[in-house]
Amino acid sequence: MSGKELMAIRFDSAGIRRLLDLGDEIATKSAITALNRSVGKARTFAVRRVSADLQIAPQKIVRKRTKIWKASLKSARAGLGLIVRPIRTAALAGVRQSAQGVTATGGRSFSRAFLAHGYGGYLMVFRRRTKERYPIYEKGVSDFEIRNEADKDMKAALEYGMTQVEGFMAHELAWRMGATRRK
Repeated sequence: MSGKELMAIRFDSAGIRRLLDLGDEIATKSAITALNRSVGKARTFAVRRVSADLQIAPQKIVRKRTKIWKASLKSARAGLGLIVRPIRTAALAGVRQSAQGVTATGGRSFSRAFLAHGYGGYLMVFRRRTKERYPIYEKGVSDFEIRNEADKDMKAALEYGMTQVEGFMAHELAWRMGATRRK
């Protein structure tokens, strides 16, 4: 599949909905803040897992492909998404060319491959299918690999984020109640 595909998960807790139904301003703001913080933690968890499973370094490559939808007072839903599209091998750390081919981090090696500047002046890894001059093909981490790993890692991130909500909620409520007493 070419282009972009978005894998998204939604954070929505029955406990948070109950707090929002109470109508208390402090409880509402605490619930929204807790939800947004748990989504941030889940993003960190997902980025680390996906980049470790696919052996992608630096993690910044995966983090740039994530998107967070924050909860607000109007909508008590938060979300986390990962844009699935191929990763160029030249974007990975430790790309080097030798007489045999190109190697990169994560044990990726391509025989008969070479580094060259491609479209838009980006450094790319190309490989010839045969010993002839053309055709050449760009090599990288395919969107199929990313989709398979990200599917299970995003589900694990959702579970991790939902376990964090209650802890953040207790902390936020205590802090906001203390702040109202100090005023």
